[in-house]
Amino acid sequence: MGSFDKWFEGTSYVNGRFYDNEAANCPGWPWPEQRCQTPTNTSTVGAGYLTSELGNRTIDWIRRVSAVPAAERRPWFVYFAPHAPHGPATPAPWYADGCKGVTAPRKQPNFNYTGKHTTSCSLYPPGAERFVPGADSEVRWWNGTDLPELTSCQPYFTEAEAKMIDAEARHRCQSLLSVDDSYVQILDAVRKLGQENNTFVLVSSDHGYNLGNHMLSSAKMQFYDHSLRIPMLFAGPGIKHGADLDFLGTQVDVAPTILGMAGIPTPSDMDGRSVLPLLVSEATAAAQGEGSLPGSVLRHLAATAAAPPPPPRLASFHTYYNQGPWQVGAPHRLDDWSNTWIGLHYTAKGKDLKYGEFDPWGKQSGFAKPYMFALFDLKADPYELENVYNATKATANGAALLAELHELLARYNTCAGPACP
Repeated sequence: MGSFDKWFEGTSYVNGRFYDNEAANCPGWPWPEQRCQTPTNTSTVGAGYLTSELGNRTIDWIRRVSAVPAAERRPWFVYFAPHAPHGPATPAPWYADGCKGVTAPRKQPNFNYTGKHTTSCSLYPPGAERFVPGADSEVRWWNGTDLPELTSCQPYFTEAEAKMIDAEARHRCQSLLSVDDSYVQILDAVRKLGQENNTFVLVSSDHGYNLGNHMLSSAKMQFYDHSLRIPMLFAGPGIKHGADLDFLGTQVDVAPTILGMAGIPTPSDMDGRSVLPLLVSEATAAAQGEGSLPGSVLRHLAATAAAPPPPPRLASFHTYYNQGPWQVGAPHRLDDWSNTWIGLHYTAKGKDLKYGEFDPWGKQSGFAKPYMFALFDLKADPYELENVYNATKATANGAALLAELHELLARYNTCAGPACP
């Protein structure tokens, strides 16, 4: 963080500790947290509530750097990352009664869903006794299920447990109300400073979340879309209002895109690619009355146009290595040995597929010998209820498709920088 002019963070939702590189006793970089602690402000900045403190101090900083004489003004960048709605998702006192009626997604088909349920579970991964396919050449877990043990071996939620998930869903919603407030107030401050047509805004998240889906009461490390899918919203000059972008973007594209906004080339060893050329145009900026695009953006667009076009992106890559038994409130596990995987979201050839390979030894072996495979047809099965890997493998065309997905996944798992598809 040595390159940031201003650094401010907090430790808990209400009346926690805050750290500020401008605190009276804070020395220069590297900033030792114990010497950068600042007293909790309980009245003028955010009433001691973490999200509000962060939002209001962000506004103060933007106003401050915008108040310098025009000749001395520099472009600014803000990374606003509130902790909400992470647990315990404590709402601000003024939102303690908010989000009435919000519950867990009980009506979704994958809520409290295990697929083929089993109680023949293991706390440890199989070793030499890996499952040997039978005469039908099916590839399944060693206990005969279609989904990982983290899903297939979970006990069904009782009504009391489902109500606890309802409560968590409401708390998350309540805590997000303050995030919404901060977004509105930060953008309003930018407008009042006359910088709306010269400022880009990106809103995203680091992961999805489980609220009873696939037998997972919380957490976010699984192969399913409710864990993986995140929002990505852009606003700024030259971006068409209300438009959708049909592109398989991932988090690795964020850094190259931000660098592109600043007119800085993507480093050769950086994964991802800038999506800015897909988002902005001078014609759109003119039609929306936003004036000319920033010079840094024009330079980036020109450099991109002059370079060889990147290969089409046929899929997005996802991976997770389990962190060992993680159990919050027995008997429902949130992570275990069965949850080490690599996977693709594949949209080429008119398809919409989720493909994955599971191996508890994958980190050590590079997934050389996966012994469970998953394939979901998201068009026919958006809630990922039926693993159709075996049925697909039984046809000639299906076997060829699986071979293509396996090869593409292996490329993603080992590539780096511009060599990635």
